Amino acid sequence: MTQCVVIADDLTGGNATGVQLKQSDFNSISILNSSMIDNMKSDDVDCIIYPTDSRAIPKKEAYNRIYEVCEKLKSRDTKVYSKRIDSTLRGNIGAETDAMLDSLGEEYTAIVVPTFPSSGRTVVGGYLLVNGALLHKTDIAIDPKCPVKVAKVSTIIKQQSKYRTTNIYSEDMMNGKHHLADIIKEKISKGNRIIIFDAVTQEDLDLIADAVMTSKQKVLAVDSGAFTAALARKAIKPKNQIAKSQYRGNKHGCSLETCQVACQISIYLFNPTIHVFHPTCIEILFAFHRNK
Repeated sequence: MTQCVVIADDLTGGNATGVQLKQSDFNSISILNSSMIDNMKSDDVDCIIYPTDSRAIPKKEAYNRIYEVCEKLKSRDTKVYSKRIDSTLRGNIGAETDAMLDSLGEEYTAIVVPTFPSSGRTVVGGYLLVNGALLHKTDIAIDPKCPVKVAKVSTIIKQQSKYRTTNIYSEDMMNGKHHLADIIKEKISKGNRIIIFDAVTQEDLDLIADAVMTSKQKVLAVDSGAFTAALARKAIKPKNQIAKSQYRGNKHGCSLETCQVACQISIYLFNPTIHVFHPTCIEILFAFHRNK
């Protein structure tokens, strides 16, 4: 299975997260139904994105849908789990977060970071602002399907979630990643399963991701894509970068394994680009013939 799993409440949001991940060189695929999971080839894929179309359905149905999908997608190889939510907090955010926490196990904590700087979404004092306006003062309050009447993130989540929820505010984020990691661990030790973060800039998102990695806690990212991308950059390396590294091996363009195989059949490796013999190839070749 892949190193990153994103379960989104709609296709558009899932694909938007895929774009964010692609900007960091991660390859993603979207799976539209559970029957595709067993037949999926994921050797070259960093992240699976599964849209559940659950934003506007009843809370219990949304919980069941997300839980079932998470059960099928989770694996020991996965390092980043993400519950992709709407950037304006519409939908079954608390219920879907609970579903993934229940599936992943009690050692996981939800890190809720709704901030999306490039789209004008920021969280200050626990309140979500959209282009500087409190969420409930925007058109989202009169959304025909999923209106949101409050701007305080914890209020929205607590209305739906059974888990203990707490906040980490901007004032707690002024002393570096190690201090923030200690706060995260303290919050978790007190029984909190959901931690909501203030954040305004991309630098804030990177700091939170660094602190999560430093804390060594198992987490579920709950966000609209920007924080998931930040955490993925810290936690995993894109497979195509690994492949390129293995191919290059070094600055001459071939790996040690390639040299060894070639030398075993007495082929001189010549790099036509830089017109020199690879020193490692020559050393292995001489060693091969000495021991012949």
